[in-house]
Amino acid sequence: MNRQLKKPSQAACAALALLWLPLTAPAIDVTPFALPLVAGNRGAEIAEVHPAFDLDPDAADFGGKNIPAVWRSNGLVTGMMGILRFGPAVAAYLCWDKGGREFCPPFTPGTGGARMSRMQSDAVTVEYSPFPGTRVTQTMLAVNARLFRSRAVVSGPGARGVTARLMGGIVAQSETGRLQDFRNAPASDATREGVRYAWRLAPAADPGTVEFSLDFGADPKLAQAPFAALLAERQKQSEAFYAAVPRFDFHDARLNLFHRIMWERLRGLAENASGNIPHAFFMGTSAPWGIDGLWLWDAAFVAQVLRSADPGWAARLLEALLAQQNPDTGLVPHWSTPRSRTEISQPPLISWAALRLYTSDGGRDFLERAYPKLAALHRWFIKNRTRPDGLPFWKQPDESGMDNSPAFDAGTDAHVDLAAELFADAGCLAEIAGLLGKEDDRQGWLKQQQVWRERLDRYWDASGKFYFPLKGDQRIPVYAIQGFYPLWDAQMPAGRRAALLARLTDPSEFWTKFPVPSVSLKAPQFMQPKWFANTYGSPETGRRAAERLQDYSSVYWRGPVWVFSNAIIYEGLRRSGEFRVANELGRRMVKMMLAAARHGGMLWENFDPRDGAPSRLLPKGQADEMAASIYFLKALYDSQVGLEAVAAPEPRRLRLRYTAAPKADVAGLRFGPWTVAQKVAGKKVTITVLHAPEPGAQLTVEDQSGAGLRITVK
Repeated sequence: MNRQLKKPSQAACAALALLWLPLTAPAIDVTPFALPLVAGNRGAEIAEVHPAFDLDPDAADFGGKNIPAVWRSNGLVTGMMGILRFGPAVAAYLCWDKGGREFCPPFTPGTGGARMSRMQSDAVTVEYSPFPGTRVTQTMLAVNARLFRSRAVVSGPGARGVTARLMGGIVAQSETGRLQDFRNAPASDATREGVRYAWRLAPAADPGTVEFSLDFGADPKLAQAPFAALLAERQKQSEAFYAAVPRFDFHDARLNLFHRIMWERLRGLAENASGNIPHAFFMGTSAPWGIDGLWLWDAAFVAQVLRSADPGWAARLLEALLAQQNPDTGLVPHWSTPRSRTEISQPPLISWAALRLYTSDGGRDFLERAYPKLAALHRWFIKNRTRPDGLPFWKQPDESGMDNSPAFDAGTDAHVDLAAELFADAGCLAEIAGLLGKEDDRQGWLKQQQVWRERLDRYWDASGKFYFPLKGDQRIPVYAIQGFYPLWDAQMPAGRRAALLARLTDPSEFWTKFPVPSVSLKAPQFMQPKWFANTYGSPETGRRAAERLQDYSSVYWRGPVWVFSNAIIYEGLRRSGEFRVANELGRRMVKMMLAAARHGGMLWENFDPRDGAPSRLLPKGQADEMAASIYFLKALYDSQVGLEAVAAPEPRRLRLRYTAAPKADVAGLRFGPWTVAQKVAGKKVTITVLHAPEPGAQLTVEDQSGAGLRITVK
């Protein structure tokens, strides 16, 4: 077979003929979790790539968007490609030619059987067949926020005579990601808003390969560095990140691999400290319109899993949230970027998150710093988010985190989810005050919690046997997930609790194959799309409270399952001692994530409660990658390891308990200065202390699993 590669001209669309050569690929084999691509799935089968820990606030808003996928914005498939800087989108992709035939993934029907084969957070490898007998193996790498590079190799008997052209350009885009003027055209350098974009197609050093790049101000050394070396360095960074995670063995090779992939996805959403944000954080979602930044309830959930690998970072993540607080009012914004903050809040879960971190890892200094700000946030809600009769309300749907929930359809003005969250927050503040020796504060918060308990009664509907939102004095019958949030109250009347649990565990309503749907299956709103009314918008563009975005109608919070809302119910069940129901919810939540991974190894945002598929696959569905979905790993650890701290670890003592029968072995499990390992053989469990802070320190373990465990401590 003769080499047909030619030195490319300056024009980025120069044709290159290809021969086969093996390609170095990212580290993680993800073929068990990736289906062949289907154009109608809008790229659901391909993971996005992000330059981990590489926030550049001057580039692409907040870090750039680099998405190699078959991506469809409202009906348009845009192909296996790199896209930087959404709004405008800047595309780069390959078109293939052979004997007068053309294969351009964005525009040619079909995807050549494309399938993601390997992945790390900043690189993916996709394999596809543009022509019979021809196989392309293409790796796409987000080097940093200003540079996207790709390397492709052709194999198979049909490889001779195949040529590649680099295509792309600047594409106008609506705020919600609709590509408005995307055309199949050769790439050509361009300038937009003072930024110079450069596309380059070049043969690799090895015969039979072709590389291309898209950059807008990248370091020339990185643009010219050997592709394999850049990929190897990223792989090394990936492995170092995962090395901090305790060594779990779930005795299931597929689950072990999935666990590894999920930590890698979280890594890819990490951003360095910048501007207003003093500590490393995680972007909220990788949505097409680029919702990068620090989100309130997202960070609270992420911290619960992050502590397993880095307790200090988990605490700093919460402190990054509190650093956004308005010192005059106490408001902690729902969304902050390095340059701006919003003027609404989000569910007040930071006290709960901080208390859980303290219980697991200690750190009184952290609580001392956080407590005044946590108390100020609660008081802000009392002053700014309660009606004259004392019932709390959300200023608008975005503030609740449940943007288009049917709980807002009728113009409701008192919301049970906020009442329940403030009840829980007051209780956590009371515990924190007690730990800090502030007895007067503790008593005050307990009284405030009782106030919220009494106000929660106003939302209970005896005939409907559910908690409903109010409009004035009238309860609006909406069977939405918010009605379960009062389960946080361990003192709830027994009959009311039984009614709620019966509805929660009813397969015809909420206890689906993958619970908990955001709306009852019997509700008329189930999977019925609705406008995102009163959508707040980004802090960069300001409010758009009255604007109706033409393509923003979705089933978003009108049926799909969210890890966010599941987490609130799950933690409420655990806090009130309902471990049996909580453990089953956690088990199904893990199975849901596994089911969704068949459509791409990502931290999907929301899911179809019937089959676990990401709701992106539904008509009017919308699901991107969401960092906070990593919370499901806490449910995995609770059910498979079953071990948690009862009280904050001390140098002389560590108290642990089992709330579920353990199944997994683990080494390197940290509780403050303590490190332990667990080995499971049926009901026999051996805990080995790998590191104790002091000689003679005592470890005690309680069995609250109901499984009759035989526990040995070494």
